[in-house]
Amino acid sequence: MKLDATLLKGLVLSLDMTGTRSENKNTSYFTIDAAYNFSPVEVLRFTDGRLASVNSSNPLIAVDGSGGYVRNKMNMNTITATLKYDVPWVKGLSAYLRATFDNNNSVQKTFSSPVTLYTYDKQTGEIKEDDKTTYPKAKITLKETDRFVDNKLVELGANYNRTFAAKHDVSGLLVINYQDYHNRYLTGENLDMAGIYPEIMGSATTPKVNGEESYSERASMIGRATYGYDNRYLVDFSVRSDGSSVYGSSKRWGTFGSVGVAWNLHHEKWLAENPYVNELKIRGSWGTTGGQNFYPFQAMMMYSYKESAIDGLTYDDYIGALLKAFGNPDLKWQQTEKLNVGVDFTLLNSRLSGYFNIYKDVSKSVLIDVLLAPSVGFASYKDNLGEIENKGLELNLRGVLLKDADRRMQWDVFFNIVKNKNRLMKLNDALAAYNKSQDDEMNGEIEEGKTRAPMVRYQEGKSINMIWANESIGIDPNTGEEVFIALNGDKVNKWSTDNYKPLGCSDPKFEGNFGTMFMYKGFQLNAYFRYSYGADVYNQTLVDKVENVDPKENADRRVLYDRWKTPGDVAKFKAISNTEATMPTSRFIEQENYITLSSLNLSYQFDAGRLRHYGIERLKLSLIGNDVFRASTVKMERGTSYPFARNYSVALQVTF
Repeated sequence: MKLDATLLKGLVLSLDMTGTRSENKNTSYFTIDAAYNFSPVEVLRFTDGRLASVNSSNPLIAVDGSGGYVRNKMNMNTITATLKYDVPWVKGLSAYLRATFDNNNSVQKTFSSPVTLYTYDKQTGEIKEDDKTTYPKAKITLKETDRFVDNKLVELGANYNRTFAAKHDVSGLLVINYQDYHNRYLTGENLDMAGIYPEIMGSATTPKVNGEESYSERASMIGRATYGYDNRYLVDFSVRSDGSSVYGSSKRWGTFGSVGVAWNLHHEKWLAENPYVNELKIRGSWGTTGGQNFYPFQAMMMYSYKESAIDGLTYDDYIGALLKAFGNPDLKWQQTEKLNVGVDFTLLNSRLSGYFNIYKDVSKSVLIDVLLAPSVGFASYKDNLGEIENKGLELNLRGVLLKDADRRMQWDVFFNIVKNKNRLMKLNDALAAYNKSQDDEMNGEIEEGKTRAPMVRYQEGKSINMIWANESIGIDPNTGEEVFIALNGDKVNKWSTDNYKPLGCSDPKFEGNFGTMFMYKGFQLNAYFRYSYGADVYNQTLVDKVENVDPKENADRRVLYDRWKTPGDVAKFKAISNTEATMPTSRFIEQENYITLSSLNLSYQFDAGRLRHYGIERLKLSLIGNDVFRASTVKMERGTSYPFARNYSVALQVTF
């Protein structure tokens, strides 16, 4: 809802309020994940309708919708009030005061109750109750998580915009604002309820409560000035200073600036009369930016009153506290230096438009974890040490293939392509220590049923998105064991972190989007595609579901047909008898090229003339589909516990 009111001459008050409420309820069991892990030959339901116990579980519990539920409720509300005043005694000057308040909250309630399952005794032929699936051995639990997010922004600003002598365009902006972010969540869990009803918190014999709260503040001062001469030459200057509680007490403030220039060639006499060029602009800019999307207490010393080492201990009746996190008062703003040169163009009577950019971004003082010796008592602390470069090209095109105003018909297409190159510019001792810690973790003991995926490693001059693994020449047909190529070129049959090589990169060679918009009278069709070419991925699905799968559970057919069995077999996967966890290997690095129809929207806008008779200004009906289609060169899971979904919806927009 939006309201505008003129209070005095030149003084306007605007009020904008939006709100969203949603609620859904689902089974508390993961249907796809449960079905995936059960053997297809298992008996799940007896002839009399009772559910069979398969290791005290059964995927049909989720299919039937029994055994509990997950209920989600969410409310999102935003109120923005703006007071704008056009200063009458200074032409082109206006001032405003704006306040925005966000209040979002959600409640997730998870109730799990035991479902009695039954086992079949082959000797007696009896169907017996599995006591592990009934109360009190099977617990009745209720968990509720409440989340609250409150943000506010208060901003005071002044704008100046004026043209002198019909050729000199001058504009300026001054802004002072304050913003805070307050996030809270509280989780209560009843681990052993006395009965199924009532489903309320507080009726458990074994309760558990935990939560977290974060709060951060930011204050900013912003200034911008622009000058244009004869609508041909333009220059822009901006500077801002931001203070944030996220950073160290001695480095709270960061100052950033930028400068940009542009030349409108289409306003030059020698090009103004060209019938094929409607707009042609050359531009360039340089500047620095900062970011604060980090943990709000990362620079502070943090203490804990609830630790096992001091639980129950007091000193002179005072409870103790343990230092939990090592602060850094000198932690400062992460900065990114941005350089951009580009061209904007509109050609052929506005039938073809677009832009071309060449850019280079260098992120300095990147926040990373600095590892500490165990004797210090902390694993790490935050510091500004990294330096990362991104550079590349971007081309964006939009064309009008058909435009007929009389028939109210138009057909547009668009295309975008980006080529980006990423590299770590500086490897310091902290990053080298991080690599060592990753190696130690990789060489550590592996939990039963767990697998290993490639870990992040850093090397100067390489992309931070490299995939590090041992180079493999495949499975030895004689032994069924994997053979690797060591760094010195020798063939070895043992995996080692000493033989890590950068064998792939998740950065695509190029990526982008394309799509179309077709409009005929009141109908409109929009299609948005995304694509990527040349990125490497580590196919963890093949590791988890084929090579390291438990053959006693439901398994991919390749477990039986594509794994090594006898000497002489040429196979992609190790022997089924080999239960060792597969370590990161080049066998599972694959190039992923994909195209996806991300969004498809078909809408119809009803004739406004007929609607006014009913007091309606605008009425639009839309059919919307998301993630409608995807084709990829890599076959891998996109999620089973929380799978990717194709979403279809219907929307009706009414304006009175």
